Amino acid sequence: MNDQPDIVGAHAAAGGASGGAASPPPLPAGAARQDGPGDSVPDRPVGIHGRRVLWPVAIAAASIVLGARGALQGTFGLIGALVRLVGEFDINHIHRLDAMSVMALLFGFLDLALPILLLVGGLLLWHQSRRAVRLHWIYAVIDVLRIVVLAIMQGVHWTSSYSPGGLWAFWHLWRATVLAVYPVFLLVWFSRAKVRAEIRLWR
Repeated sequence: MNDQPDIVGAHAAAGGASGGAASPPPLPAGAARQDGPGDSVPDRPVGIHGRRVLWPVAIAAASIVLGARGALQGTFGLIGALVRLVGEFDINHIHRLDAMSVMALLFGFLDLALPILLLVGGLLLWHQSRRAVRLHWIYAVIDVLRIVVLAIMQGVHWTSSYSPGGLWAFWHLWRATVLAVYPVFLLVWFSRAKVRAEIRLWR
């Protein structure tokens, strides 16, 4: 019979009690780990109520694709408007300059500027920057106004110039509705309370 104390077990128990403290349990996603007094290291992305969210990546990807595509189309459209304006320009008859050509030039600049704004906003949204939300708001508001004004102008022009006018008016109304889907979606999405709560946690 062995009456000697279990030295190894006692030493292990003492070491566990003094210096072998158990590691803290893992933190849930989005929680902040306290490394010391006043030290807080948040995980990325923060998410809502500890849940990681994927909508910034999805909307950012859509904005980048649509912005790059629109910038390319806007570049060619602006070049075409400039070519038509230069071809019609006559310093002796500048007052006879076609108003539609001037409006096409103005809308050409806008059609190029808005996609670039959307592209930059998408890149910032990919990195969860608050500035991305502001850029998307500006883009959406201006784009909706542009679509409405352009649809009215084109509808009036085609209705007064061609017959039957009702068919052309319906076509421009349908086209304006399709084009307004994404900017209206952005206005609705960034107005949601849960989305605003998530955005407040961004840098």
